[in-house]
Parts: sequence; structure tokens; C-alpha cells
Amino acid sequence: MQRILTALVLLPLAIAAIFYGGWIYAGMVTFVGLVAIFELYGLYSSSNIYPLKSLGILMGALVILLPKLSSEFPQILWQEILLGLGILLLIVSLFITKGRQTENLAATVFGLFYPAVFLQFIIKLREITPDNSLNLWIAVTVFSGVVATDTFAYYVGKNFGKHPLFPRISPSKTYEGLFGGILGCAIVVTTLCLTVLQPMQIPPTHIGALILICSLGGQLGDLIESMLKRAVSVKDSGGILPGHGGFLDRIDGLIFVAPIAYYFFRFMV
Repeated sequence: MQRILTALVLLPLAIAAIFYGGWIYAGMVTFVGLVAIFELYGLYSSSNIYPLKSLGILMGALVILLPKLSSEFPQILWQEILLGLGILLLIVSLFITKGRQTENLAATVFGLFYPAVFLQFIIKLREITPDNSLNLWIAVTVFSGVVATDTFAYYVGKNFGKHPLFPRISPSKTYEGLFGGILGCAIVVTTLCLTVLQPMQIPPTHIGALILICSLGGQLGDLIESMLKRAVSVKDSGGILPGHGGFLDRIDGLIFVAPIAYYFFRFMV
């Protein structure tokens, strides 16, 4: 019930941001991304590794928004600002006394790659073509495919799962859940490709490829985040979303899928 109630609150906000697009959408992605980076840094802190959170989160915001900032405000040297903050990060790390400086620095920089760089593509998906309406439905299709995968995999695995998929990383994942997620994704993505994305005339083989990107990519993203949590013996990345854990727990699949889906639509369709 907690899981359902939380989804009922978050889904309208997410849908509204996707439909509005522009800076509202970019702002939502950035906010969620910064909370996810904060949660990732918190995972490391539980293992006596201390990322430089303030600088990491500030740089994370710039990394996530860099393509949009560079296109809309080209007169500002955004990459040079990011480079300057990177130099500052190296200098500040010299004076950190908790933990080991190299581990603290590595953990900080990792947060700028995962999830920050990946989150750029969630924004870029919404601006991938000159047609704003088409961009909207591309983003909706990818998001819906990942959500359908997660939902079907969870309920099929919970009710019918018997054969462990990857017990070393995630004991609760099963092959039944894997195929349930693929089936759910196939239903949703095929429906959207044949309706709202019909003007793109996506061939059946490409629809099949998109289904695999959203379903297998989403579940791989989930496993990758589970690997990070298991390394520090933590069940959830946070507790901000009742029934769901943290923001990183919710977007782990989308983080992994977004760059692959972006290049799929850019070069294959």
C-alpha cells in the first residue's frame, strides 16, 4: 500500500514535468539527480568513505545540465567552470582528514559519472528532434517501458518467482520476474509505438530492439545499483520514498536505459 500511495503522489508530478518539458522538466530531472547523488554519497559514508558532498553535488548539477546550459547560454564558459570546480575539488581533498583522500576523491568523482552523466540523456531524450510533440512521446515511451518493466518484474517475481536470476547481487530477483518485466514492457512499448509514435513508422524489428533496451536495460540498471548497495551492506539507497526506498532506487533502471535509448532514436529510427 505504501508503494502504491507513493506512486500516486509522484506519478502526476513526473507526468506534468514531462508534458511541460523545457526548464521545468530539466529542473525536475536535476532535482531527482542531485538527491540520487546525495544518496550515493551516503552509501559510501556507511563504509568509512567520505565523498566531498557539497562540491560533488554542485558539480553534479552542472554535469546534468551541461548540454542544456551550453546550448541555451553559449556565451558562458560552462565547461571551464566545471574544470575550475574540478581543480578546487582536488585542492580541497588535500585537507580532508576523515578516511583516505584517494577513496574520498574517487567516490566523489564516481557520483559525477553515475548517475550525473547518465542523467544528461534523460533531458536530451526530451529534446532529441525539432518536433516537441514527438519528443514528448519518445520520452513517455521510454519512461513507460522502464516503469512497466519494473512493475511487472516486481509482481511476477513476488508471486511466481522460484528460480534466482543473480543471487550473488540480488537474491530476490528471479527469471520469472525477468520475463514478466519483458512481457509488460512489450505490451506498453508496442502499444505506444503503434499509436503516439506511429508518425515515425518504426519497423517491427526496431520496436523489438526498443523493448529489449527498456526491459533488459532497466533490469540491468537495477542490478548495478544492487551491486553498489551490496558492497556496503545497505538494502535501500534512502528512505525518502515510503515503500520504494530512495530516489536512486527508483531511477536506477532509467539511468541505465536513457543513453542507450537516446542513441537508438538518434541513429536507428
